[in-house]
Amino acid sequence: MSAEANRQAAAAFVRGLLDGGVVAAVLSPGARSTPLAFALADAADRGELALEVELDERAAGFLALGRARAARAPVALACTSGSAGAHWLPAAIEAAESGVPLVLCTADRPAELLGVGAPQAIDQRRLFGAFAPFARDLPAPGAAPVELWRAVAVDAAASGGVAHVNLAFREPLWAPGAALPALASRPAPLRGAPRLDDAQVGALAGRLAGARRGLIHCGPHASADPAFGPAVLALGERLGWPVVTEFGSGARLGPPAAARVTRLDALARDEAFAPAWAPDLVLRFGRAPHSRAVQRAWRVADPQLIGVDPRGLRQDPQLMLGQTVTAEPVALLQGLLARLEGAPAAGWLAGWQALEARASAALDAAAAEGAWGGAAARALALGAPAGAFLHGASSLAFRDLDGWVPTGTRAARALVSRGANGIDGTLSAAVGHARVRPTALLTGDLAFLHDLSGLRLMGRTRPDLVVVVVDNDGGGIFDHLPLAGAPAARLERLFTTPQAADFKAICGSFGVPFADAPAPELAAAVAQAFAAGGPHVLRLAVGRAEDQARREAAWAAVATATRGVRP
Repeated sequence: MSAEANRQAAAAFVRGLLDGGVVAAVLSPGARSTPLAFALADAADRGELALEVELDERAAGFLALGRARAARAPVALACTSGSAGAHWLPAAIEAAESGVPLVLCTADRPAELLGVGAPQAIDQRRLFGAFAPFARDLPAPGAAPVELWRAVAVDAAASGGVAHVNLAFREPLWAPGAALPALASRPAPLRGAPRLDDAQVGALAGRLAGARRGLIHCGPHASADPAFGPAVLALGERLGWPVVTEFGSGARLGPPAAARVTRLDALARDEAFAPAWAPDLVLRFGRAPHSRAVQRAWRVADPQLIGVDPRGLRQDPQLMLGQTVTAEPVALLQGLLARLEGAPAAGWLAGWQALEARASAALDAAAAEGAWGGAAARALALGAPAGAFLHGASSLAFRDLDGWVPTGTRAARALVSRGANGIDGTLSAAVGHARVRPTALLTGDLAFLHDLSGLRLMGRTRPDLVVVVVDNDGGGIFDHLPLAGAPAARLERLFTTPQAADFKAICGSFGVPFADAPAPELAAAVAQAFAAGGPHVLRLAVGRAEDQARREAAWAAVATATRGVRP
């Protein structure tokens, strides 16, 4: 009886996942999740979802995260009972912080085996705490109508964020039986950000129209909607405002746009910048600026600051926001465009365009020479094929892509893990991206070595993924922090942590092609790797002292090139 009840409940649960919008699932092997595994496999055999099987739950979590981010749709994870699901926590944190929908399905022992010393039985309720706002505990099948399993799955998948469903199964877990009839689909509940009424949109439009020198800032994870970039840039042009587009914002890449500004970090490093270019109002989408230089500039400017977040979260570590608008970004932008007439402030946007052009010329010239992080970012972007994803690991790699990706790159979308800003799961998430579209990844050596399960995943699944490793033999980011002034021996031992890894041997052990690529040949090597297909790892050896010196020289060149430009 238990086996048949398990089959029916698991089938109903998977039907609910599909009805809620799940497009793929990642399963890690284990006995207690047997009914769910078979139900997922049945759905995959019918062509209803893509199913991946991954041994390591931590790698599986980031694989699902990457796929969900790239596909803009929820992905389910399934595992056995006990500590298995705990390995998903880093991915769950990143998904929660960056607004990526995941459905975490942990199999569990039935109630009678909990708290009595049964093996692989722990308290799995609320396993992910605040990072899974939707959390449900389902009883063993037979204790409730099977429709409950479908209904909970629909609600979890359609919740729009991280959802955890704990599914108890009683033995016997499985027995041979006739195939279950396909369950009928039902529409999922409609969910989304609250829509502002006409009066609220009109009031916001009035505030924007009244600003003398306004600016729009698009931080990481501003929106995954492909309509966001064109809409926010159109608003900037309508108002005559610059639109700062950080890497991973959803507005950084794409056709040339008069309002797009990409070089604010380099510009703001000049002490003369903030007083001359202070905006009086900033409309912010997404997270706060990653750049400390930009943060300092805004503290000097002290503008009116309005944040937009679909979940109503306060993205405001500097505590400067005067208002948070809870709205879906594209719908809000469309409403504002319908109400605002073009009355740009004379010279304001033109001045920003001059800054952008001069800064870009200086940065492009700097990145065309030497072996350092900026050169690696430029080469990766130039070598990636049209329509590819660009993905940057957190730490220096993300900053290098933000600072040195040239304008006019052919890549389609910039992807980052800047929710919690961790380096974990970098390779696994990139594999998830590459399951949707060819992907180019820039990473440091420590983030690469931190996710060797992701490298194994690359070798096993053979995605079209080209990884450029900037090997500076440790954590180069610490050279940019105040602790860089600590005694060298202590800095190396406690923070930089050189690993002296043999990348060729490591990649070879997983069957992933590897090559050292000198800086002048890196862009061509990236293009050749994509043309060959499958996974590739390219390493650029970088000296940390030269890397730091070239960055400082590039920022000085930007200051010199733009010092005479005034609004």
